Amino acid sequence: MLTKPPFLLFFISIAFDTLYHREKYKGNTIKPFYYKVISNLSSNIVELETKLSEQYLSKNYDAPKATLEGLLQTVVCDSIGWDHKQEVLKTVVVITNSRTKSAGDGKIFSIIEPNDGACHVDETGNYEDGMRWDYPSVSLVGEALAKNKINVIFAVKQEALYEYQNMVSSWAGINTEVIELENDPSKILKTINYYRKKFNSRFQLHYKSNKNIKTTIYVYCPKTYKNFSSECNFVNEGDVVTFEVQLTIVESNTKENTIIIFSVSTFGTVEVEIQEINDCFCSRNNINELSLFCNKNGFLTCGICNCLPNWRGEHCEFNSTADEGWNDCTNKDTQEICSNVGKCEFGICKCPEKKNEKFSGPYCECDSNKCPLFESKVCGGLHRGKCECSSCICESTFKGKNCGEIDCENDELSQNCIDPNTKILCNKK
Repeated sequence: MLTKPPFLLFFISIAFDTLYHREKYKGNTIKPFYYKVISNLSSNIVELETKLSEQYLSKNYDAPKATLEGLLQTVVCDSIGWDHKQEVLKTVVVITNSRTKSAGDGKIFSIIEPNDGACHVDETGNYEDGMRWDYPSVSLVGEALAKNKINVIFAVKQEALYEYQNMVSSWAGINTEVIELENDPSKILKTINYYRKKFNSRFQLHYKSNKNIKTTIYVYCPKTYKNFSSECNFVNEGDVVTFEVQLTIVESNTKENTIIIFSVSTFGTVEVEIQEINDCFCSRNNINELSLFCNKNGFLTCGICNCLPNWRGEHCEFNSTADEGWNDCTNKDTQEICSNVGKCEFGICKCPEKKNEKFSGPYCECDSNKCPLFESKVCGGLHRGKCECSSCICESTFKGKNCGEIDCENDELSQNCIDPNTKILCNKK
């Protein structure tokens, strides 16, 4: 995808040698085009390489390309071979040397009709509706990627890095990465393969915030305690990830229901509709029977237990005249109650939530700031590792107690482990 329309005088010259760039490129070249499919998705690598080698160079004169329009057609057109029936990891790699046009840029061509987000590729693989629709908006492309559960990697030149990084930051529910396009193809392939594997092992819960609703997310990652986070990394096949979401009404909005959409990359979305109950009719009824829901120690009124005297707890399960549960809150190794940072409530430690420090674990013994430092950062920073229960969980390319060492066995991005003289990885030692 290069520009629209192909022959607009604003952006190209119609002189033959200029149109086909004969003054710059030697050999066969082609005139600018919208978007075309040269090969459907296939495992036949040889056929794909052959078709790619048959392609000719082309160029338009203004810097921004219609990259988003091409990406949208790639995502929404099932004719190229997408399999939406199976739960497989789907990733699009976009390689471009320039910035992109988006919604509103079509006005210069007198194109004012908003992009409809539909597939307009014909049976020959050509996209010929470029003069009808404006360029798609960033949000429209993001919604299409999330709906079809497709991740995307942008490999772009350095001068366009900031624009693409800023663009993908607004997309929720999908895995995205923006990397710098280098001249060495082998490095690009290694980088793409690294992020493809990372996509497959990362699970993050996304949602759009609402001013009326406070959303708090906890996650139970494999082999860890409950954490105040919305993301799990290094998840292997067969592992279970559990998200716990707490919704609190901050500002009353009685006119209409509130809908919050949660999404997890490659797994789809869940829509939660919140209806405020401002007047509980059941509270007007006299309920004289002790409820089994309240352990026969209280009355159930509007879904909430009103406990009898000397009974406390969500289900009236604690006798306030008996043991308050201090023993269950005491760490047998340190003899500390909730590690002296949390609050014991009927045998359960309630850990504090601070802006720059997180406590977790059955005794609040896991401190996110107690992990070892590397280069004055906890676990070397988020790009190297993550602090979980006072221990560093390193990214796949790093190792060590503080993630300060490069893991030669898994390092896919760096050549630091290869001896420049012997060309052998860690000299086999």
